[in-house]
Amino acid sequence: MKKKRIGIIGMGNRSYSLILPLLTEQFNSRVEITAVYDPDPVKLDFAKETIKSETLKLFDNREDFLKSGLDLVMVCTPQSGHAENAIAALEAG
Repeated sequence: MKKKRIGIIGMGNRSYSLILPLLTEQFNSRVEITAVYDPDPVKLDFAKETIKSETLKLFDNREDFLKSGLDLVMVCTPQSGHAENAIAALEAG
């Protein structure tokens, strides 16, 4: 079975708690976090240290992130950004 490629929008407390289970042996045979978008370079560094994947791509531009070949997108921004980011992900396919 091919792993589902997951992209994360927003790398704060919310995403940290949601991605930890995905990094466990129970899930990592089925899914892979391949991209993270956050405009804050500190949070992108945190993503790199937390996810520890050689194939992980980090983006400070949402449009480039959405073109990176994802199967699923997790919107983990503060609630005020959910609609805008979810709509952008849906429009990108």
